[in-house]
Amino acid sequence: MKTKKFTFIDFASEEMKISDVQDGIVYVVRSEGFALLKCPCGCRENIFLSLIDGARPQWKIDINGNSISPSIYRTTGCKSHFTINNGAVNQ
Repeated sequence: MKTKKFTFIDFASEEMKISDVQDGIVYVVRSEGFALLKCPCGCRENIFLSLIDGARPQWKIDINGNSISPSIYRTTGCKSHFTINNGAVNQ
């Protein structure tokens, strides 16, 4: 199985168009408190992750280390469960 890779970029919300979201990129929109990425399973669904302190659930982004914690578990749709560490997806 080929390892999928992600690149993390800081992004401004006014630049964001959902239709422009590309595979393999984690868009970190700190001003709005979320990150956005395409599901790596191949279903092509957008995944929004809350970065807001105290929110439940809440994720932490290490943009320099290209990592997200905790793991991402989709409870609807494809129900994919994965981590992204050092840019690599582990399913």
